[in-house]
Amino acid sequence: MTKEYRPETVLLKFQFTNRGLVPPSARRVARDEYALVERRIERGIMAGEHSEADQVTVKPFVKQLFSFGYKPSDLHFYTKVGNGTDKNLRYILIMSFTRNGDMIRLTDKDLKILGQLIDHDAWSHFHLFHNPNGIMCVHCLHRVPDEAKGPDVGEFFLEPPTEESGYDYEYQPV
Repeated sequence: MTKEYRPETVLLKFQFTNRGLVPPSARRVARDEYALVERRIERGIMAGEHSEADQVTVKPFVKQLFSFGYKPSDLHFYTKVGNGTDKNLRYILIMSFTRNGDMIRLTDKDLKILGQLIDHDAWSHFHLFHNPNGIMCVHCLHRVPDEAKGPDVGEFFLEPPTEESGYDYEYQPV
């Protein structure tokens, strides 16, 4: 029997243009792209296994994270300028999940916004990175509002389900 591998940390990243989708409790962080690329090369993160899909929802993925004992441990965002103009400003919201450490406090407004991104929206571009440092990064790009149940939308899972679990996840503010 082989032991299943589950990463220590999972980063769920959402990229969008609507400032209203940044939860109030999310910390804004600065990001130095050049230094970040240098650190990635140093740590071998660019060598991570990569896969991608189109038109998916992440609700089953988040449900599995909770069922495997992961909990939200950090919520932050940064901005990125596309095509060199503020007109194409993008928000990158990162929700970290871990099985160790404390769970972050989320407000009702945070939960409503995260529920929209996780439960209701589909993502037309989706990238998954299994990095050698034990961190899994899941990038959700090109938001399709309120299309999670669309006929062409697939579901993403951390591990393929073996049976119907019957559980429902729900964020609980601490």
